[in-house]
Order: sequence, then structure tokens, then C-alpha cells
Amino acid sequence: MNSYLLAIDWHLVRVGLILVVMGVFTVIVETIVMLLFKFDSFSKSLVDSIMANIGSLLLGILLFLVFNKAEFGISQVSELVILYFITAIFEAWLIKLLNTKMSLGRIILTSLVMNILSFTILYLIFTKFLAKFFSA
Repeated sequence: MNSYLLAIDWHLVRVGLILVVMGVFTVIVETIVMLLFKFDSFSKSLVDSIMANIGSLLLGILLFLVFNKAEFGISQVSELVILYFITAIFEAWLIKLLNTKMSLGRIILTSLVMNILSFTILYLIFTKFLAKFFSA
């Protein structure tokens, strides 16, 4: 009897695992910020954060493809700042759709704060820790 082993590229598994952990981390950070801004209960804030981050992830993928295909002549830091503002406003819009009774100004402020925390922490993790991890 012949047996065939499944060939697994463990580098891709590591990348996938890191992306899942980053997603969970981002949702937790943004849920905590929503709770600090007294949005709603923990479960409602968690669901809002998950929904906003799914939409933001899809938009981020689209913007990543656009930025890689087109030549804008700007630095990578400028691209990151533009990506931050676009995704923060998009997340605010998604959260507004989920919380129609809340004021848009409060939602935008919360979205800007939670996204600056997420972007900053994830940027530091990528540049300080994961760069060494993946270069090995």
C-alpha cells in the first residue's frame, strides 16, 4: 500500500497563524477602546469590532492591490498614513451603520483612536519583532 504525505509549507502556516493572531489582537484592542468610549456592552462592541475589521480588511486588500499596481510617487510611510485614514473613516461608516442612534462625530473620534492604536502597535510588532522572526 502506498502512502502519500501532505506537503505543507510551514512558512505559510506561520504567516497564516500570525495573521490570525494579529486579527484577534486588533479586534480585542478596538473592543477595549469602544468600551472606554462607552459605546455599548462588551458583546455588542465585540461584534461591531469584528464586523468593522472584516470590512476594513477587505478594503485594505483592495487598497493594497491599487497601491502596488499604480505608481503614486509617494513614500511607503505616506501610503501607510493614507491607508490609515481611509480605513479609519470606512470603519467609522460601518460602525455607524451598526449603531444608527449614535452620533457620527463620536464614532469617527473612536474609530480614529482605535485605529491609531491598532496601526501603531501592529507597526511596532512588524518592524521590531517579526522582521527578525522572518529574516531567520
